[in-house]
This record gives sequence, C-alpha cells and structure tokens, in this order.
Amino acid sequence: MRTATWSPAHGRAEEHSPVSIKHVSDTDALQRARQIATSALAGEVPLLLACREIAALRSRLLDLPPETLEGFVTVASETDTSPLGEERQYWEPKALAARDRGNAEYLAEVKHLIEDDLKQFLAVTATSSERSDE
Repeated sequence: MRTATWSPAHGRAEEHSPVSIKHVSDTDALQRARQIATSALAGEVPLLLACREIAALRSRLLDLPPETLEGFVTVASETDTSPLGEERQYWEPKALAARDRGNAEYLAEVKHLIEDDLKQFLAVTATSSERSDE
C-alpha cells in the first residue's frame, strides 16, 4: 500500500503575485492545464489523471512558480505505473481492478490536497478579468 507523500503548493500561492497569461510563454499549455483543472474540480476528469496531465505540461509552463505544479508532479510520480487514461483498455481486468483499489486508497489520502492544489493553480493563473469576477 502506498503512503501519501506530498509537497503541496497550498499556502504558498499567496507569496506570489498571480501570473498574467500574457507573461506565460506557452499560453496554449496554460489554457490546457486550466481546462484540465476546471474539469477535474467539476468531476469530469479523474483527479489522478488530471494531476498526470498537468504535470506533463510543466516543461511548457516554465514561467510559473515551481511550487504551483509541485503537487501535481508528486501525484504523477506516485501513480506513474497506473493505468489512468486510455491505456486502461489494454489491461487485464483482474490486474486493473487490483491497481484501481490501490489508486482508490491513495486518492482517499490525498484527494483534498489535490483539490486544494487545483484551486490554487486556477487562482494563480487566473486572467485579470477572472480575478475581477471574484
């Protein structure tokens, strides 16, 4: 059984000014990451998969404070051998069920941390018009 190892970004976002989308070199990656975060918080994308997908974009989000993505990278590392996306279709059902049980246990430990990091990420990367809507 995995134990939660976590280096969350929560509490640190206040130390940084929100990032202007105009100052991020890869706005497509930022918009994609924001879409993933929003969809995950809405329950449309599994949280572990969202972390993996956002972590995969980190090399294109170099203008963000590193701790903004730290939690996503940690979860992606903890689940890197787990079938979370389309690869699930290629797994043997019993092996998939066993892996799913392990992922469910891990998610139970870190779900609130992931949700906090997703919210922080959206807050840090909000456009000026999104911030004025709050």
